[in-house]
Amino acid sequence: MPYSRFPTQRHNIERRIVRRAWSDPEYKARLLADPKAALAEELGVELPEGLRVRVVEEQPDLLCIVVPVDTSGVPEPTVQVMMGVAPGRPSRTRS
Repeated sequence: MPYSRFPTQRHNIERRIVRRAWSDPEYKARLLADPKAALAEELGVELPEGLRVRVVEEQPDLLCIVVPVDTSGVPEPTVQVMMGVAPGRPSRTRS
């Protein structure tokens, strides 16, 4: 089965959201006010009810660092879903 044109890996989704926010001030305002709805809007999907989404806008005097969840002890299929790699499909890596 070929890969979807829909960006499924987290870094691709984040890049898409940031580009849209930079180019569309109204979308950026919605993203900051209601991140889950804005993300669902851009991706064209319904996000799970229990999923929380937080968006933080960096400023010249504010550096934001995301500490990812510790996946040690988490079964590999669950980790693949968390990282946006569909189970059963090889992840694409840069050469």
